Amino acid sequence: MKHRKLWKNRGGFSLVELLVAVVVLSIASLPVLRAFFVSAATVSKSRNLGEVTLAAQNVAETVEAVSLSDLKELGTVSVHGDPPSEYDLEIAGIDGGKYSADVTLTGADEVTDNVHTPMDAVFTQKGGGLNPDTAAMAQFKLDASAVTADEDAAYDVERTITIHIDEKSENAYEYSCTYHYDGKVSYEDEDGHTQREDLTPVDYSYVFYNGTVSPGASSRLASLYFFFDKDPQISGRSVYDDTVTVQRTTEEGGCTPVSVFLVKQKKVHDHSSYHLLVQLKGDRPDSTKVYSNVTDSTYRIFRRGGVWYEKRVNSFGKLVATDPEYRIYHMIVRIRGKDDNVIYTLETSKLG
Repeated sequence: MKHRKLWKNRGGFSLVELLVAVVVLSIASLPVLRAFFVSAATVSKSRNLGEVTLAAQNVAETVEAVSLSDLKELGTVSVHGDPPSEYDLEIAGIDGGKYSADVTLTGADEVTDNVHTPMDAVFTQKGGGLNPDTAAMAQFKLDASAVTADEDAAYDVERTITIHIDEKSENAYEYSCTYHYDGKVSYEDEDGHTQREDLTPVDYSYVFYNGTVSPGASSRLASLYFFFDKDPQISGRSVYDDTVTVQRTTEEGGCTPVSVFLVKQKKVHDHSSYHLLVQLKGDRPDSTKVYSNVTDSTYRIFRRGGVWYEKRVNSFGKLVATDPEYRIYHMIVRIRGKDDNVIYTLETSKLG
């Protein structure tokens, strides 16, 4: 009698086959796992970038919303330049202490190249060059000596100052000034009579600002700060110690608004009283605002045909018309992490 086999032929995997399958599955899963981890890291990085970007934007919007004088309410402020031209602001404890920020505000002239922005045009009579008063006095001394053959001949000198604000074609602008001097020498002729003779007039001209503005980029020119003094030996005209004329010229009837600040350097002048005559001439005088730190000033505004009327010149206690309206600042916001390294930088602008 034959016995049946107790074990039937059953299909299955051997241990080797199982190990091979595990290895193949692992190899096949690696790209998927790598993609998963990369995706997770990207999401985390994107989230962090979004947070730091939002933090930078919030800082920029906060700084934009406050005046320059109130920056100290946001953090520690350092001011550079006189008058101020750059501000450094440090802000701590941003987004629950995750970040801190450094903000730099710089005058827009340092950002744009040959494109006019509403910054300042400045002229100083002793600004690193030849003082026209000194040069004129030296020239008249030579001329007086030539006329009288006397090195110590007595002569009188009068001066007038003209500031030119020219709006040229193709959005080009130029600020310049002219110091004009007239001299007379006094001497005795052979008969003992006193004679007075005119000396050759002397002019010194300076171009101290050139700018262009892109169409629609700005509706206001640079404020003009004119710092001047006067040699005590130079006389004025009539009852005035000085005469300053602001001459506006424009093509095609433009006349963009501009503020002019006439700043007398009082410490240089020896007179106890000083009377300034300011004359505004040219196109559209209403487009020019003139300010001065000389309280004893006569302000004449000339209309067409040479007709003029007088008003009180605007006085100021600081060198801005407003505080400081119409000024553009280039803003750089740097966000720092807890390790104090810069992790994000945002550049924008602020209207002062």
